Formats: sequence, structure tokens, C-alpha cells
Amino acid sequence: MNKLKIFVSLLFFTASTLLCETMYPQKMILSVPVADLRAQPQANSSDIKLPTSDVINPLQITQILLGEHILAHEEYVDENSKKWLKVNAPQQEFYKVPFGWHGFPGWIEHDQALAVDSYPVHNLVVKSLLANLLDEAKNILQTVSIGTRLNGEKLDKESNLWRVVLPDGQIAFIKNDDVYPINATVEESIDDLRKSIISKAMEFLGSSYSWGGRSAQNELLTISSVDCSSLMNLSFLAHGLQIPRMSHEQFLRSEKIEEGKDLKPGDLIFFTSITKKSSRMDHVMMYLGDNKILETTTLDQKKVRVIPFNERMCLTYDLLQSGDIIDCTEDRFRIFFSSFFKDEEMVQGLRNDALNHAYN
Repeated sequence: MNKLKIFVSLLFFTASTLLCETMYPQKMILSVPVADLRAQPQANSSDIKLPTSDVINPLQITQILLGEHILAHEEYVDENSKKWLKVNAPQQEFYKVPFGWHGFPGWIEHDQALAVDSYPVHNLVVKSLLANLLDEAKNILQTVSIGTRLNGEKLDKESNLWRVVLPDGQIAFIKNDDVYPINATVEESIDDLRKSIISKAMEFLGSSYSWGGRSAQNELLTISSVDCSSLMNLSFLAHGLQIPRMSHEQFLRSEKIEEGKDLKPGDLIFFTSITKKSSRMDHVMMYLGDNKILETTTLDQKKVRVIPFNERMCLTYDLLQSGDIIDCTEDRFRIFFSSFFKDEEMVQGLRNDALNHAYN
């Protein structure tokens, strides 16, 4: 990025933050490494420790990462004089009848976002679980999570650093090994992507289950780490591929697989609860091949784990079909199979979503 571009970016973001009065709805971007999206304008309790669940932390919906697009609708000041924003997160779509697809709604703290005239274009995504943003002296400015999108330029062909512009206009640097350039065209083969996405998902192994978490586990945050669907979301996003945030929406967007015997590594496995009489998908897992699955769950040690398929489902995958009932657990589920690797066109669509998906 040349000096003129940097100067224009600084003016753009500075002007946006000097607005005297915000008119809603207002386009904004997240200005902190991680923000909790809450069902109500109420912060997480400082007493909450990982692992968490919907019982322990029921107001937690998801997490928004640095630079992520936000559409703010209104302000609210709570009884402690803390200001909140009611927002949608357009890069985390969900589906609800009769409204259809739209950004996930919730509340974030007011000072976690900056107003912009238009959403910035990102050409990098953080692929390391945690990565440091550095100043010119190589001091750590802040640590960001996998899935964080950035706008930057390589210093030169031989350099190990990218120069990036942060939401507040500050210039920072990040190591080349920590980022994935989001090129317009997917260059990797589907087989290579399957292997690489599995490898990335396996880096979360041992991380605590975190209801509504969508970030790499970080001891500095009250809530971090992943739940079942954000594990999938971040593993794909680290390759510049955007799939929905929640398991039900992942199922809706993916290509259905009828027979368990047709599962390939990197394909997804879903549960919908019969006991709860819900039509939404409650849980998602990744098939690793060799009769193994990867998931994060509230079962056992409440961590991201690998488990044999037949141990989890009581049957081998080749004996199951989408829609079959799994009844060897406390809850009774129907199982479904699907994939985001139908063909090159489908994979390219995920890249297009990562580059272009936002409210206009």
C-alpha cells in the first residue's frame, strides 16, 4: 500500500469517527480484536470460566472479530451508564422465517465499533490461531484471532511482513506466515482444500467448548474459543472461504449427501434433536476420514476432540443415511450429511462471499 493510499485511508477512518451525531442505520466496523454479540445489552459475568454452555451463559450469541462489518440500528444506555449498540453482523448470516437471510442480530458495547461511509475491502485473513499485530519497532500492538480480516500490502517480495491499516487508521504489521491472501480466484484443488481445512480444524484440538464463542482460545478474554459451528466457520474462513456461522445455516447452504458411505474428509455431519422437537440443526461435526470425526461438544471433557464415528453414532458411517435416527445418547437425534465441496463452482462461491458479502 503506497503512502497516498495510507493517507486516504487515515482520512477516511478519522472522518468517520468524528461524526457528531450518528444517524441509524449506520455502517460500522469492529475496532477491537474480539467483541461478544449478546442477546440483550448485558455483559458477560466476570465469574464465567471456560468451558461454558447455554445454561451458564445464555445471552451469548456469537463473537465479532476486528474489522468485521456491522450494521447498527440503535443505541441504548443501561443502568450503569454503559452505552450499547443494537446491530446486525452481515458476515454472519442466519435464516429466519419470514425474513429470510440477514445478518445475525444482537448487542455489542458502543465503544467497540467505528462508523464508516462504506465497508472496507479485505484482502487478508488471519490463519494462525492467534497472531500479533506489530508496530514499526516490532512491538506487539494487539493479538488477533484466526478469522480476522485485514486490508494490507506486502512490503516487498522478500519481506516476511504485511503492512495493514487498522480500523482506526493506525498502521500495523503482521507476519506473512500468519495470514492467508484472499485472492479473487480459488487456486487450490478441492482435494488440497479438504486436507488443509481438516489440518486447520485440528489445530483447535483440546480447546474448551465455548457457547457462542468464535475465536481462538485466549486466556486474556473471559469468553473465547469455539462452539461446534464456529469451529467449522473459522476453519473455512482461514482459507478465504465464507460459510455461515451457525450449524442450521451451514446445513441450508451446503450440498446434501444422502448416504453415509459417500462421505469424504472435510464433509459435515449434522444432528437435529427429536427430543426437543426442533427442525433446526443443533450440532455439526467434521468427518476426517478413516472412521473419525472432529467436534467440540459439552460431552465428556467439553473440549474439541476426535472420536471414532461408530463410538459417537453407535453405527459405522456406511450403514447410515441422512435422516436416520441416532438413539444411543441421552438425546435422540436425526443425522444428516452434507458438503461444501460439491464442485469448483461451489467453492468459488464461498470465496466470492468472503470478498463481497455485506449489506450495501
